[in-house]
This record gives sequence, C-alpha cells and structure tokens, in this order.
Amino acid sequence: MKVKIAYTVDMDDVPMKSAELLESAKESLEKSLEMVSTAFERIGLNKDSLGALESIDEARQKMFDADALLDDVSHIVFSYGQTVLAQKTPVIPNEPEAPSQEFFDKMLDEASDGS
Repeated sequence: MKVKIAYTVDMDDVPMKSAELLESAKESLEKSLEMVSTAFERIGLNKDSLGALESIDEARQKMFDADALLDDVSHIVFSYGQTVLAQKTPVIPNEPEAPSQEFFDKMLDEASDGS
C-alpha cells in the first residue's frame, strides 16, 4: 500500500529534492525496461511464459512507482513555481478611490447652507 507523506524543507532545497525524486523515477523506469527485456528473453528464447509473466509484473510495478514519483514531483514543481512567482510579483497597494463629483457637490451644498 502506498501513502502520501509531507515534510517541510527550506525553499532553496526544493529544486534539489525534486531532482532526487526525478532520479528515483528514472531508476524505476530503467529497472522496468530491464524487466521488459528479461520478459522478452524468457518468452522468446526460453519459452518460459511463467517467468515472462513475472518479469512483466515487475516491470509494471516499477512503472507504477515511477508514475507516482512523477506525479509527486509535478505537484511539487508546480507549487514551487507559483511560490517563486508570487515572491517576484510586486505587491501594488490599493489606492483609495478619489472622491466623486457628487461628494464635492454635497460638500459645497453643505458649506453654502451653513453660511
């Protein structure tokens, strides 16, 4: 059974941690390819269909592992990109609205009524 875990790392470490996960995914895919080659040899040369099925199953499991890692990395990189972008985007303070013409007309009316 696979479960997701979360942990906190320094912002500067996110690219390296992502690269480590990508390396793990790459290794899983390489092992999967090896298992496919083994299955090919077993079924073709040795006529070992049971062994070929075992190799195929191992290849599929390694591809599943790689897919899960790639999914995690894609979410991490997306979130990291959003955070970096948010940090680089200047915050423009909301300027108060200029008083409307109605405001000035009302002020003039009140001032003229009070004289």
